[in-house]
Amino acid sequence: MNSFLVIRSIHITCAALSLGGFVTRGILRAFNSRLLQTRFVRVIPHVVDTLLLVSAVRLAMLIGFAANASWLLTKIGALLVYVVLGSIALKHGSNRVICVASWLGAIVVFAFIVSVARTHLPPGFFAGI
Repeated sequence: MNSFLVIRSIHITCAALSLGGFVTRGILRAFNSRLLQTRFVRVIPHVVDTLLLVSAVRLAMLIGFAANASWLLTKIGALLVYVVLGSIALKHGSNRVICVASWLGAIVVFAFIVSVARTHLPPGFFAGI
């Protein structure tokens, strides 16, 4: 198997783990669970997201950023929106409604990022509209 397929597999696996962890932490936050304070729950997302980012950079190096800049820049911009919404949802939301709305919004943005990655088109799942 060539390095592109290995790195892409790592990237996809980390993306799935990242989303699963985010969904789980959002549910734990909604129920004010003490599990959110455990070392494992606080550290693992950073490890997974670091691997996700490193694999993304490596993939961009392998496929060439310039030739794919339009959809890659869209993914990066959407990633920033996802991080902000996730931060509000998990840490900075002032009430439950804001936290849940931000959490749901982050999940939709994540789905958009995946759609851009799958289609290699900046509008992602909005391309058919």
